[in-house]
Amino acid sequence: MGQSSWLFKQLEVRDGLSHNQINHIFKDSSGFMWFSTASGLNRYDGYKFKVFFHNPNDEYSLPDNLVSSVQEDANGRLWIQTANGYTVFNPEKEKFEKSAMLLQEMGIVNPVDLIFIDNDKNVWCYVTASGFYRYHAGSGQLMFFAQNGQPGNLSSGPITDFTESENDYLFVFQSGLIQFMDKSNLRIHHSDSYVQHQQHANAQSLQAFVDSDNDLWIYSDMPLGTWYYKARQKEWKAVGSRKSNFPFFLSSDMIQDIEQDSAGLIWMATDHGGIDIIDKKANKLTNLQNQPYDERSIAHNSINCIYADQEDMIWVGTYKNGISYYSESIYKFGIEHLHYFNKIDNFKPDVNSIIKDQENHIWIGSNGSGLVRIHAKSESYHLYGHDPINNSSLTSNVIVSLCAAKNGKIWIGTYLSGMDCFDGKKFVHYRHDPNNPNSLANDNVWSIVEDRSGMIWIGTLGGGLQRFNPGNGQFTTFNNSTRQQL
Repeated sequence: MGQSSWLFKQLEVRDGLSHNQINHIFKDSSGFMWFSTASGLNRYDGYKFKVFFHNPNDEYSLPDNLVSSVQEDANGRLWIQTANGYTVFNPEKEKFEKSAMLLQEMGIVNPVDLIFIDNDKNVWCYVTASGFYRYHAGSGQLMFFAQNGQPGNLSSGPITDFTESENDYLFVFQSGLIQFMDKSNLRIHHSDSYVQHQQHANAQSLQAFVDSDNDLWIYSDMPLGTWYYKARQKEWKAVGSRKSNFPFFLSSDMIQDIEQDSAGLIWMATDHGGIDIIDKKANKLTNLQNQPYDERSIAHNSINCIYADQEDMIWVGTYKNGISYYSESIYKFGIEHLHYFNKIDNFKPDVNSIIKDQENHIWIGSNGSGLVRIHAKSESYHLYGHDPINNSSLTSNVIVSLCAAKNGKIWIGTYLSGMDCFDGKKFVHYRHDPNNPNSLANDNVWSIVEDRSGMIWIGTLGGGLQRFNPGNGQFTTFNNSTRQQL
């Protein structure tokens, strides 16, 4: 897959973002996106930003405008790391509270240097040269794990990152040492010194990422490249811009962040090298870089962070040009696909609706040129148009809405010409009949959706909402003039 297949949209200061340097990206349980920037914390609801700044006259404001990260605990509170320490955001009150007070309620009185919240929402607090506190989200139990080097305990030395695999908690030391703690008994059962023994391994900021195969990636914003640990084979590999144990090289040895998408691809945020995407199965790499004259490329080649949300959206935070975001649904076709439409006679790519059916065929409803089906495998095209002498043809070439039903039929909503149902051979027409209450309420069909039971819901322009039962052909109308209730 080439660079032209990854098409992005952008968000920046002119869209309401407080600053174009993005340090961290997070999506909370309510669906809000949080962007940590060099000047302010930004909450994004998909339409607009709300920005939180430090106010010296408000003790409940952000303690500093330089924000590094956001995490969420079991109670929906956001733990926010700033240049002036941690603060806790209460989403109900929309106020920032001092983290020290909340930590004291947990039983932690020592100053905390780093806070990590694991997948089970347990809160881990690191006190440098001392050890970790763990506050259990369910029981409220507090445990302390000392760095004393005793068997089963953490080794001494600064820890720079904490992550987890399916069965273990992983502690990454500044020296390159990695220790594995069994989740079942909370004891260290393995220490790995491979990275520690590599040249220049004494980095100040070693970070870790565990992918869906429980394989481990160690990286740094220093020019060290990446170390990859294949868990099943217990084998280490290195990959960089000059040396690599893979059949490819990275675009930069300075890695700022690593993320994995739902397809299993590994996304690496690099400094000045754009994004490197590694396909582990195909054993290949694709590099994405900013194209100065293409606004659909990533906004900048220095990438600070990457976040993959549950909706298959990839969010990219850049060093100086804001946010780029990608999903397959943003642009259905790249520039290289547009020439295919030239093969279709009398078709103008003025499109109102696009859907994918059960067999992954693409259906395109146009604004005057009819209906196009793109075959999933062959990418061949077929144009269905209105034929005034064929009553089984499409009722109108102006298509407003489409719906692919589970039984394979395609429902088509038109402007002024009602609704069609296409079974692959012929179009069945549904029109408004003022003398028939069991007919389409209006010939302008703006939206069509199939529910779990197979009922077809129709949103009309002027006739209200209708439910159509394909089994018995009955329409039920919900509007201001009927007494039907949902």
